[in-house]
Amino acid sequence: MLAAASAGVPAMQSKCQSAYLRFLIIFGSIVASVATAVLNPTAFGQPPEQVVDIAGEASQEYQTAPGSDDSGNGYQPGDYIYSRTDRAAAKRYDTFAENYNIPTIGPKAYADYAPSLYYSTDSNYETVPGQPLYLRLSPPVTQEEQDEGRFVLRGPVPGSYLVPGTSTAFRFSGFVRMGANYSFDQIRTPDLFVTNAIPVPQDPNLSNQNVNFSARPTRLSLDTWTPTSLNDLAVHTFIQFDFLSDNPPAVGSAARPRLRLAFIDLGYFRIGQDTTVFMDPSSFPRTADFQGPNGVVNSRQGLCRMTLPLTERVFFASAVEQPFSDITTNATGINIQDSPDFTNHLRFESDLLRFQTATILRSIGYRATGQSVDRELGWGVNITSNFHPWAALFGTNPLRDADPGPLTRSRVILQYATGSGIGRYFQDSSGQGLDGAIDASGQFQALDISGWTTAYEQWLSKKWLANFVCSGLKGSGTNAMAANTFNNSTYVAAGLWWIPVGNASIGAEYLWGERENLDGQSRAADRLQTAFVYSF
Repeated sequence: MLAAASAGVPAMQSKCQSAYLRFLIIFGSIVASVATAVLNPTAFGQPPEQVVDIAGEASQEYQTAPGSDDSGNGYQPGDYIYSRTDRAAAKRYDTFAENYNIPTIGPKAYADYAPSLYYSTDSNYETVPGQPLYLRLSPPVTQEEQDEGRFVLRGPVPGSYLVPGTSTAFRFSGFVRMGANYSFDQIRTPDLFVTNAIPVPQDPNLSNQNVNFSARPTRLSLDTWTPTSLNDLAVHTFIQFDFLSDNPPAVGSAARPRLRLAFIDLGYFRIGQDTTVFMDPSSFPRTADFQGPNGVVNSRQGLCRMTLPLTERVFFASAVEQPFSDITTNATGINIQDSPDFTNHLRFESDLLRFQTATILRSIGYRATGQSVDRELGWGVNITSNFHPWAALFGTNPLRDADPGPLTRSRVILQYATGSGIGRYFQDSSGQGLDGAIDASGQFQALDISGWTTAYEQWLSKKWLANFVCSGLKGSGTNAMAANTFNNSTYVAAGLWWIPVGNASIGAEYLWGERENLDGQSRAADRLQTAFVYSF
């Protein structure tokens, strides 16, 4: 009986691998078909725009890229050459400006889920109350032929500008963020409240109390928008940096830039490094602690994403994403990641309610020394929502009302995620080797994990906001893992924000967290955290 059961294991694994391979092939075919239909200029009966250059050949004494404009138009090292191509580009920008509220043709991308007449700032998640969740859109200034290249014009999004002599608009944004805290107990992360960094048992080499000042969360972002002749689609690029690379410096300004996001939007597609489709950036509580809740799904990585509007308020997104097998091998082998992670979500979006259900399917690989690759199927479900209960009760609208009151603006945030082999996607278990592990018999298995978060943001007036956050994460392990392996944690935050002037936020917060290991040992830590933030 045991022999028969053992013989069935490879067969079952082979069937799982075959099903997973078929899924890869089908998904790739669908993406390729949609890409061909959307990006082919003749797909909708629109031939490529023919432009005649009357300026002659340009000097080739400078280096260009294959996709750059090397025809002699636009800015050159010497002087600006005017041609019909420039006029055609200006007309494309005028079309772009006139359609400022239409996703993919105007500045908005489907992937950002912005309400009508608004531009979403969800790409800047982990924000503060003084930074609006949306920017109100208005028609950009169009280019007059006699004024082209002479003036700096207002761009399609508040704070953006049209580059003179081109059809490209840009926008710099970000914030300066200074945090100061006092820790009452030992924790290995001085400027972030990471509950898995609470030492269990107590570390004699760490101080029990600690004061820390840090501006590492300071962030810089750059957007660009360029209309094209490809079905009037606009290319949107976004790059974002902060300074949270490496460990926090003891003194001085040793923090180095860290790439957070870098992607390109064209039509229904987004390619680059972005937040995983498995997470919901809009359901991230605004805490004075920049780390945030331990139980949320939070990951940024390379991906190719497609976002489709099913109705005015319902969207479907799917992506292939960067894989990584975050496993515990006990030095008996190596992790293998040779197939992408597959993520998707279905989302409902309105002024009062956002609701999203996301799923993930992935292969986790482990190869023991001198052996063939062993794979486990990883899966997960993440359900998130944030809504304005008082606005729904009283029939008000936090986005459309001319002067929404404190109750109207208050909101509830909820999240629950569970699965197997997805430990690296959670805030607190990322990097802990909890996607999978070997057991005492040397067998490799995926590890179960689940996390939840609940938060309430209560506006007291136009300038004061109180928030409460509670979050938890529960992992699992094998009988071969070390007794002090991280198993579960709890995170609690209670804070008060003051917005003295527009774009400025000052917060104070009490934090409490607890870590528990596989052997049941646990320790708690608490901290007073402040944050001083100015967004631009």
